Amino acid sequence: GGDGDGPTFAGDHPRIYLERNRERLTAALDAGSPAGTRFKDMVDDQLAGGDNYGFESWYAALVGQLTGDPQYCAYAVPHTDGQVAAEEARISSGEAPDVAHDSYLYVGDEIGDMMLTYDWCFDAMSNGQRTRWLDFAAQAVWNVWHPDEAQWNGVVMPWSGWATHDPSNNYHYSF
Repeated sequence: GGDGDGPTFAGDHPRIYLERNRERLTAALDAGSPAGTRFKDMVDDQLAGGDNYGFESWYAALVGQLTGDPQYCAYAVPHTDGQVAAEEARISSGEAPDVAHDSYLYVGDEIGDMMLTYDWCFDAMSNGQRTRWLDFAAQAVWNVWHPDEAQWNGVVMPWSGWATHDPSNNYHYSF
């Protein structure tokens, strides 16, 4: 930093977390470790029509990365895209999206899920999906740090800015 060059990022995907952890995680799955088996079984159950409480798309994306099986991204991408489409529909109707509810309390979880899926299932996505997801995520994060100017689709939707300057507040950890 400081020299104006900025950070350097890999040109391919995945970029987040996996490269330095892939061997360890794959070995845990391959060895049938209890934790790895429970995790994969839960993801497989979700793909088979289960309704696992709190399931996030990145769970399937991670298993897809570790196993190389495209069925996992084939689930994760449309699942996430459906969530983004629902948010876009709310915005188009003049409403704030769910990510903005409760003073953006879950923005970290929701955008984190989207971006892990984006990174780990990058090759399974269309360019249009990539653009929409990135645009939505960028606007959500911008809105968190600019509460008086927060907007969706050009409609200003300010919010309180609760906890943006209070790192000891639980909301701040999501930001």
